[in-house]
Amino acid sequence: MDKKMKVFVRAARTVFLALAIALAPISFAQANENHGDDIQVHFTDEFLALTDSTFTQGQDGDHRPPRSRNVSVVSHLSFGESMSNTTNTDVWAHGKFAYVGTFSSPACAGDLGLGVKIVDISNPANPQWIGDLASPVATRANDVKVTRIDTAFFHGDLLVHTNEPCRTGGDGGIRLYDVSDPYNPAHLADFYSIGSPGPGPGPIAFGVHNTYLYQLGNRAYVMLVANIDPNLYDFRIVDVTDPSAPTEAGRWSATVSPDAPAGLEPRGTSRSLGIHDVWANDNGKMGILSYWDSGYILLDISDPTNPRFLGNSTWGPDDEGNAHAAVPARGGNLIVTTDEDFSATGLGRVTVNAGPHAGEIYEAVVGAISPSFSPLTADVAWVGKGDPETDTIDDARYGCPGGKPYGESVTGKIALIQRGFCAFSDKINRATAEGAVGVIMFNNVGEALVLMGGTPVTTPSVFVAQSRGERLAADREANQPVNVTMRMGEFDGWGFARIFDTSNPSNIQLLSTIKLPSTNDPSAPNPFGVHNVFVRGNTAYFSWYADGFVAVDFSQPKSPRVIAEYNDNNNFWGIYVQGDLIFASDRNNGLWIFKFKP
Repeated sequence: MDKKMKVFVRAARTVFLALAIALAPISFAQANENHGDDIQVHFTDEFLALTDSTFTQGQDGDHRPPRSRNVSVVSHLSFGESMSNTTNTDVWAHGKFAYVGTFSSPACAGDLGLGVKIVDISNPANPQWIGDLASPVATRANDVKVTRIDTAFFHGDLLVHTNEPCRTGGDGGIRLYDVSDPYNPAHLADFYSIGSPGPGPGPIAFGVHNTYLYQLGNRAYVMLVANIDPNLYDFRIVDVTDPSAPTEAGRWSATVSPDAPAGLEPRGTSRSLGIHDVWANDNGKMGILSYWDSGYILLDISDPTNPRFLGNSTWGPDDEGNAHAAVPARGGNLIVTTDEDFSATGLGRVTVNAGPHAGEIYEAVVGAISPSFSPLTADVAWVGKGDPETDTIDDARYGCPGGKPYGESVTGKIALIQRGFCAFSDKINRATAEGAVGVIMFNNVGEALVLMGGTPVTTPSVFVAQSRGERLAADREANQPVNVTMRMGEFDGWGFARIFDTSNPSNIQLLSTIKLPSTNDPSAPNPFGVHNVFVRGNTAYFSWYADGFVAVDFSQPKSPRVIAEYNDNNNFWGIYVQGDLIFASDRNNGLWIFKFKP
């Protein structure tokens, strides 16, 4: 058989078009709206899928004008996105092959057989898509890493990719392949997936968002981000010395590890807790954890069975946080980081004008699905008024379609609804249909503020902490009139990059920030924030979503400068550099290969 035919026979696959089924939106910690799966503050699989999806649209007109500076396009390979709803995630290159993850994996958005796409780049000017490593049904393969591993059990090129459920029934964990011959990849093992062995305590299966594969001495390891409550240890190290029989080596958490110091609670303006990305320095002895609003955390991983805290970055009182990704430079003496911003506005406000709590002002997160709105003043109607809570989907308080009738009319009022059981957009759309002019959603599992994602709605909608919503609900239960004003937050810019001095891990210092003209452009309708970063020498390469690909020289780390950029209506998710080639994965338009112009 021809070599190309051995990889899963991609070319013979029939592609069907189908409408994507929207997942129930999640929290910021955008947590699962299936009440039984709720965890208070962390990044769930659905949260990552839905918040990431707000960056995948690449709508016409939502980009800066096309531009190219100091780079040339070597080639562009389409994966047929316009035909199959496919969207692309991270990219990695190893030897003569590149590997690209997939956002919409099988049965999630009409795609068939897509997980990790394998591309022959032996001729960079004419890359060839040779096949796929199919992910499990209803599962997306967000992250992929490949490296050469030499242990007593394995000699060759090892690939690890993540599994994240993108709808109910999806799988979790990591999947390992021998790709020494990418035309004939061999599946070695799954770990932390449904049905796989997984050490306790805690669930044996969970989605994994990002990984880092490396060798330390004569052993090999995968660091990973577990999409679970930090109290269940959301950072894990897996021993893959024998990749056909992976085992857990160690774990760590900012909330429950004995060496985690006080003060790692989320800071900044959004105060969201959850690890998002991991990386190791060149010698594999220091781990770099991007812990969102808890900052960038450094761990001593020289003993993978016992990760130990070294230090963390800090946020100023007006800093939004959003520690998304971090890559070491200069042997780990610097880290170059990206702060991913899900919203270009700061916290909104709910001001109580009348009622027992008049004069109180509550912090609120304006939903990602909400339209922009001017200050909105109206009386509050509590949809659960008079209905005893039974903690089922039928409870009036949850406002789910098909549930019990509202406890009071919402016509011309701001509907007060509790989170739980069904999608935010379903709750809001029901309230809209019944005449509500606004919606205040409040948490059912604590004080975390939630960025409501999912299908866009037409009614202004905000989210407040559980205690604030319960106050307003109690006032209405007592038949006290309640009048409020909902306000959006002020524009505070899109996400940007930073450079930190980590030469003394216990005293991490911010050296500089890297911003583009769009960072502080309030007219930009599409997310213009930075996403991923890759470092080679004194150059940092960024995938800057709708602002394209950007290269920055940081030979003077306190004064970094943009030296190259490219954007032709792109929406870049992933970035990787191999030799003189720069690989960028476009969310909606395949794999791009660049070179610096001589």
